[in-house]
Amino acid sequence: MSVVLRVGTALRGRTAGLNKSTRTMDSRTRSSLHRFRLRPTLALFVGLLAAGFGAAEGQTREDRVRAVLDTDSRRQIQTIVREARDAGVPAWPIYDKVLEGVAKRVPAERILPAVEAYAGRLHTAHGAFAGAAGPAWVIAGADAIGRGVQPEALAALRESYQAVPDGVVWQPRRGPASVVVLGDLVERGIPSERALRVL
Repeated sequence: MSVVLRVGTALRGRTAGLNKSTRTMDSRTRSSLHRFRLRPTLALFVGLLAAGFGAAEGQTREDRVRAVLDTDSRRQIQTIVREARDAGVPAWPIYDKVLEGVAKRVPAERILPAVEAYAGRLHTAHGAFAGAAGPAWVIAGADAIGRGVQPEALAALRESYQAVPDGVVWQPRRGPASVVVLGDLVERGIPSERALRVL
């Protein structure tokens, strides 16, 4: 619970920073920023946290995928997962993407291309963060790429933050919520370079 509360506090802090920064922006950018809402961002990030802490009781994600897909589809998903793991990319979101499609009754022939595209975004985000970011950063980065953020903007965000040593995992002084906010702003039509100036 304390983790979720810290995330909420961080997001509120980022929104406050955005409001302050709008004073120096043009009217179009200010208008777009004022339409920003915390609730969708917080819902996405809390969902990301919840997913990251485990699957259904007594059943792994892999078990669940194995139970709902045909043999050929399972083999293709396993290849995608293996490639992700070999590259150091978090694999469990890939299983979640499969299960999301199954829950929506999407045919397997449509699930597989969507999963391949999502895995590609995970790989791209992982590379943009120089392969040193934790899973929450990579997942948030993949989501941001899906909403129009260029990998170069993620790399610029990484480079603009002061790194704080935390074992062997890169953890900047601001959390993955800043990546989610970047995606929100770009999706609303704000250029990445402007959005980066307020993060």
